[in-house]
Amino acid sequence: MELRVKVQNVKGCRRRIEVEVPAEEVREAFRGAASRWARSVRITGFRKGKAPIAMVRRKFAQEIEREVGDRLIPDRLGKALQSERLEPIQDPVLESYELKEGSALIIRAVFDIAPEIRISGYKDLRVTATRKAVTGEAVEESLRFLQKRAARFLPVEGRPVEPGDFLVGALSGGLEGKPGEKAAGQTVTLDLEDEDLLPEFRSAIPGMEVGQERVFSVTYPAAHPDAGLAGKRIEYRFQLREIKKRELPALDDPFAREVGSFDSLEDLRQAVRKDLEKEAEKAWQGEARREILDQVLARHKIDLPESMVQAELHSRAEEALRHMKFQDWDRQRARAQYDQALEQQRPAAEKGVKATLLLEAIASREGIDVAEKEMNERLREEAARQKRTVAALKEEMNRQGRWNALKRAVLREKALDFLMRNVKIS
Repeated sequence: MELRVKVQNVKGCRRRIEVEVPAEEVREAFRGAASRWARSVRITGFRKGKAPIAMVRRKFAQEIEREVGDRLIPDRLGKALQSERLEPIQDPVLESYELKEGSALIIRAVFDIAPEIRISGYKDLRVTATRKAVTGEAVEESLRFLQKRAARFLPVEGRPVEPGDFLVGALSGGLEGKPGEKAAGQTVTLDLEDEDLLPEFRSAIPGMEVGQERVFSVTYPAAHPDAGLAGKRIEYRFQLREIKKRELPALDDPFAREVGSFDSLEDLRQAVRKDLEKEAEKAWQGEARREILDQVLARHKIDLPESMVQAELHSRAEEALRHMKFQDWDRQRARAQYDQALEQQRPAAEKGVKATLLLEAIASREGIDVAEKEMNERLREEAARQKRTVAALKEEMNRQGRWNALKRAVLREKALDFLMRNVKIS
């Protein structure tokens, strides 16, 4: 029995497929499902598997129909796609189906196919990337950072807060006029030397004494990433519990030995310089690669599969949410945060999908592939980072379908490496 298949070109990469499964095949599927149910169910008054099949059909009509749909729909949809030589880049989305015993099964689904990409002009690129020299001042600044990180914090008594102090206190906040209604009594630490500390905090707290309490307001901009704070004026109540001051260690040979396996401060200084030079080289490479990719993207116009864009979009939005600060976690606020993240991340998601498609097209054109040895090396690196065995990580990645995704990511990296070797960088 042949399937009747209609394919509609919706727009760009989007296709709609309608599959008609003959009525006789549907009847046979219902008979098979009813027979399986009749052999396995128990009905009062009958031994297992001995109830009349007509009674089983009546009693378990919905379950039988569900089994038929679960078996027939994905199988026949897959065969229809094969017969039309269509390869969806994501699983098809079922729009509707009409299933009734004695009638043909009608399946409607939509999906995206890979766009046609005519790749060209990617070897004659000229990009500009600046190598940043590592200065002596940069080295000394890094040493001061290490010194500050190794500082001790000593309790201070008998004086008020001064600039540069490190504070421990209780912070609560709420809408203006209702300070402290939410997050009451939350213990916080405030570093008055922290550049990220809100200026309202920095100006309100100096001069306080232990046990004292102050109320001050912060007006958040309308574009603030936390939708719960955006455009709102929040009143905070801060109660000071402890004042501490930094005691910096001397920058000398004993300090170098304490920081790491260095015999002297000069050895530490040289090690810091090497690290900064590696970072500078990495930054230069990153700048060059971004410029190359931007030029490749600008030279090609392609239809983006919406399913790929949506997958990338949701991945980016979820990552952005993980970095947002939530004061009151509830479904409504979480939904607002997520919708806002989706809207903000769409341009980046579209750029990411376009880059993926173009780099894979370049890899195909240039015969670039990923050897098993390369994959195993990447796997060993990832297993070491996660402190797991290689076998366990690979089994998990295969089970979750991440192995092929990793292989494609490595392939795209190699394609970008190829471009780096073949463009002119000044």
